[in-house]
Amino acid sequence: MLSSDDKIIEEERYFEKCTCKRLASIFTSNTDDPVTDADVHEYNKGECPTKSIDCGSVLFKLHVYKCDNDRIGFGIRATRDISTGSFICEYVGEIISREQAQFRENEYSKQGWYYLHDITSPVNEKKYSIDPTRSGNVGRFFNHSCKPNCTTLELPNNAQKHKKHASPSDAPTEKERIIETMKYVPRLAFFACKDVKKGEQLTIDYSPNRFGNRLKKTVKCMCSERLCKRWLF
Repeated sequence: MLSSDDKIIEEERYFEKCTCKRLASIFTSNTDDPVTDADVHEYNKGECPTKSIDCGSVLFKLHVYKCDNDRIGFGIRATRDISTGSFICEYVGEIISREQAQFRENEYSKQGWYYLHDITSPVNEKKYSIDPTRSGNVGRFFNHSCKPNCTTLELPNNAQKHKKHASPSDAPTEKERIIETMKYVPRLAFFACKDVKKGEQLTIDYSPNRFGNRLKKTVKCMCSERLCKRWLF
């Protein structure tokens, strides 16, 4: 996150407890045969996804490659079969305000860069954006598809929930205020929402649950799916 003099403030964030129960409920499609915590660990090579996110791990080797279509740029392929519910990677980047994001978005769109991802703090309901354009990880190479095989999940920093009503220090510095704000911003992670075959491109929906008039119709989609929405945004 940037300070008023445009200096980047860095702060490590950690979960206080496992989120596997929440993930199990998300990936349960049949209540008569629910997904369990143990299943979530099994999908992820016996690892807890929460621990993997905290460690910055990428559990499955990924292949970043140059797409045939220059307008698409780079993409990511799976190097092995990946099961539904598997954690792929965290979406890492600068945490910036929506005002900063809108300014950058105008510049990025001229270059054909569409990496900004909006998130909302569950504590103060303030909107932020994650910007991995210049400082990020492999997550920024996930391309869009109208029929994606991965989904984006916001995981709240549950370690901070009990501090919701905590009083701030008498005279916090700007850096302290920014660090305190960052504690409430959710972590963003990509999970497989269907079984992925080795060699298959990993994709997400850039505009989930938005169709027709809910799309701004500013950038055309090139996913070529049969039920393509025709627009990215």
